[in-house]
Amino acid sequence: MLLPAQPGLFRHLAVAAGKVGIMYLMKQGNLGGQNSGNVLGEYAVGNCWCGPSYFEGPDAIGRVVSSGGSSIKVWDVQSSPTTALVPDAGFTPPSINTGQDPGFFTSISSNGTTAGSAVIWAVNRPFDTTRDVTLYAFDAAAGTQLFSAVAGSWPSTKNANLVPTVANGKVYVASYKMLSIFGIAGPASPLNPESKFVRTASPIR
Repeated sequence: MLLPAQPGLFRHLAVAAGKVGIMYLMKQGNLGGQNSGNVLGEYAVGNCWCGPSYFEGPDAIGRVVSSGGSSIKVWDVQSSPTTALVPDAGFTPPSINTGQDPGFFTSISSNGTTAGSAVIWAVNRPFDTTRDVTLYAFDAAAGTQLFSAVAGSWPSTKNANLVPTVANGKVYVASYKMLSIFGIAGPASPLNPESKFVRTASPIR
């Protein structure tokens, strides 16, 4: 994942995590070759059949979200005195039940950098005989779970690489022959509780 331009000595950064559970912070401008001096840091995130996401908080600090294993972690992009990723002190890493191979995918929604508006969305892989997949929402500042609901199913034992998509004030989850759409029930409705959400599910033909 390529990060937006950052303050500090290295403005153009990238992060990548893989199956062994290490996330790398790198300089965008020199990505080729072995031992090129491109890697600025290595961070344990848990085995990762997954992908990172990014948002900027109200303090103008960029944050990387990792989702290896069964845990979500938020990392502050530190630009001084050195360029590094630092665990966000205010975020308590939540865990979700996820089956098949470890890790999952996340997306972020927010009202720009308005305090308290950033939400981390995640979809688990099925882990029991129901083969259900569940959509989760977490407060991106604290890690508190805000919402969860079944968002479809995945009958295959192969990895369900499902990514929640945020657009037009709604969250879309594509699963096996189904598209589930989640949104706030009214313009003034809070994110929590679950009863405030509406869901439309249509089979894909």
